[in-house]
Amino acid sequence: MKKIGLILMSMFVIATIFNSCVDDIMDLDDPRDGIAKTWRVTEEASGLNYDVVITKDPSDKTKVIFSNLSDTKSNELIYATFDGENFKIPLQVINEGTSEGPYAFEGDGYTNKDGTAIRLDYDFTWGDDDPVNIIAYFGKVFVTKKKKTIASLSE
Repeated sequence: MKKIGLILMSMFVIATIFNSCVDDIMDLDDPRDGIAKTWRVTEEASGLNYDVVITKDPSDKTKVIFSNLSDTKSNELIYATFDGENFKIPLQVINEGTSEGPYAFEGDGYTNKDGTAIRLDYDFTWGDDDPVNIIAYFGKVFVTKKKKTIASLSE
């Protein structure tokens, strides 16, 4: 009889713990959780390195927000839609009417299967200059003797 009471008590404790974690488990279904962090970015052509912070848009579960994309150091943010694998950056202009702008962004990208690397391919325009195509890699940078290579996005 004591065994049955102990088993029932154990099941009650497990059920209580599981029930208190249900909200946390639900949040794990948000594909943005794996990419919402500070990333080290390397631009392919220039070799420029800088940090970009990706956050989840609190008002839209299909969007993420980039802070410091292209190392603009702007307080204005760039948003993109994210479906769990692919990014779409619609045309956006920031820093209009300032001495440091305007900057325009438009492009797309993707993340590898395990979310440890991101590749963005976007057009960046500064002021009246012609757009420059930028390929930016977010993630680990491995250095070889002759050149830098970026973590594989085919993982």
